[in-house]
Amino acid sequence: MTDLTFYQGFNPRYFGQRQRQESTTTYNTFLGEHAQALEAVLSNQEEPEILGTYREGFWTVLRHLAKKEIKHCDVMRKPVWRSVKLPTQRGRNHIKESERPIRDFEQLIGISLSEAEHYFTGRTAMHLSRLAFPFEYSSDHLSLVHDLDRPLPLCQETSLDFVCDYSRYALYCAEQPEKDERKACKYIGQEGHGPFVFWTVAPHLHADLQQRGIDRLKSIEHLFDWATQAHEQNNEDHKCANTFPYATHALLNQQLITPLGLDERMPTHLINRLVAKTIARELVK
Repeated sequence: MTDLTFYQGFNPRYFGQRQRQESTTTYNTFLGEHAQALEAVLSNQEEPEILGTYREGFWTVLRHLAKKEIKHCDVMRKPVWRSVKLPTQRGRNHIKESERPIRDFEQLIGISLSEAEHYFTGRTAMHLSRLAFPFEYSSDHLSLVHDLDRPLPLCQETSLDFVCDYSRYALYCAEQPEKDERKACKYIGQEGHGPFVFWTVAPHLHADLQQRGIDRLKSIEHLFDWATQAHEQNNEDHKCANTFPYATHALLNQQLITPLGLDERMPTHLINRLVAKTIARELVK
């Protein structure tokens, strides 16, 4: 379980250069002032609503800090993958760009995903790549804009767990003819606000479901069911396009869904960890 001390160990270099000192001081002060309430919410002893109901300015400060954090150049950018593990191949042995991340996922989890590649269609593989290999995904942007030529020490356990478990569940579904999740995969592999919400919240939602006692693969199944509900709801009512069930909570109405930064100790991840808790409690009812 991620507790408050995890966030208090953040690396200031993941804030932008211009306001790094101010952001570092503000974040340290923020975590200290709200320590007791955050501990209670992170451990599921209290609901996230108490942070906004009784603490004036809580979400405002956290949103402000998230804007100062170093992020990927574009969370929804077109697939361009520069794998450090796979050299560019030409001619008859050329590997398509969309397939290259899958080969890296195989190395990451140690199993073949050749039977499950239809679960990585559209932008799905690129979203997973961004979570598993953030520096490789955004290397040009980070070096040119933020002067990060070499990766900093990185905390990304939640994201890696999600990528590995997603891959294992995809393989499980591919081996079970009656377990067809391709409808959900097609939806989350598209563009739009709906898929953006899914890929932003999913790693922390997966972690919170496990914190509530849900098995790893069962947790991923809950996420696929969530995506299927969104797909069906959007098909039935165009007014609900690009929405997800339970993602219209009051917390989300405060525009708390924000692209994830590189390191999980930073404000963007704290925001989405708290938002995920409001969705997880509905999925386990």
